[in-house]
Amino acid sequence: GYRTYLGNAGRFAVHAVPVTPNVRNISYLYHPAIYRHLRDFRPDLVQFEVEPYSLTALQGLLLARAVGAKYALMAWQNLDLRFPWPVSAIERAVLRGADGILTGNHDAIDVLRAKGYRGPMAVVGQGYDPAIRPAAPADRAGLRARLGLDRFTVGYAGRLTEQKGLRHLLEASARVARPHRLLIVGEGPARAGLLRQAADLGIADRAVFTGALPQHRMVHAYMAAMDLFVLPSVTMPKLKEQFGLVLVEAMVCGVPVIGSTSGEIPNIVGDAGLVVPEGDPAALAAAIDRVMAGAALRRSMVASGRARARQRFSWDAVAGRSHAFYRQLAVR
Repeated sequence: GYRTYLGNAGRFAVHAVPVTPNVRNISYLYHPAIYRHLRDFRPDLVQFEVEPYSLTALQGLLLARAVGAKYALMAWQNLDLRFPWPVSAIERAVLRGADGILTGNHDAIDVLRAKGYRGPMAVVGQGYDPAIRPAAPADRAGLRARLGLDRFTVGYAGRLTEQKGLRHLLEASARVARPHRLLIVGEGPARAGLLRQAADLGIADRAVFTGALPQHRMVHAYMAAMDLFVLPSVTMPKLKEQFGLVLVEAMVCGVPVIGSTSGEIPNIVGDAGLVVPEGDPAALAAAIDRVMAGAALRRSMVASGRARARQRFSWDAVAGRSHAFYRQLAVR
């Protein structure tokens, strides 16, 4: 399962409650003991971070009503997917009953409005781990030497899947004439195909594939070894980039960023980086070349990125948006 870290655990009572097995990655049910915990605590608001079409969301609504609390969701789905009965009936019931919905991205607001939800909503997104720090120059230089990164390095960190658009990054790299390295950090089902593509494009000698790192926190050290971070995601029939936290983490690490137009990415990058049309290697190559050629541009992107991350994506910023929304619900 997942492990969640509480920023100030001393202020929270945490109760572990068993759940049923996940059904098709959209539904699970909490053990009935959760009702006892909610009844004893007597909350004013119950929030579930699940999509409204899940059984879990319906259970949350029923639990909130049973203890006399308002009910809120945290939803992420940014594609207008329509479901057959009974999932469609569950979704309608939850959207009728929810007092408010927080979302992780802007497109989710449009999706929920299209499905008929008329209650209050707000985008809160995600925050980055405050433990992330730019690497010390000596540490950065040492890691670059170990990886053979002896020139400008364009990088990516995350899952190696088709949806991440990495084949477009490889093709863009092949189009860029300026000498550079490619650093691909992560593992996934697309790795073998990407290795073949790099060989076919004649860029295998510039590409470093690290595979999975033994500790997640090491990813940020590898990010800091890059001179430019790229998230070239593409939209799939049932999947569109819902956030792009790695872009924020790269900004915090002091690395300029380029993102595609898929999903929430443009809203993450804002004016702190460059955004290119998804699935367009030529446009991506031009953007990479522009960043490589412009030292002043890189310095500006680093400064803007750090400021944007701190102002919009710190835990305090996310908590502030959430708190403002809770206060809005409290007076309704």
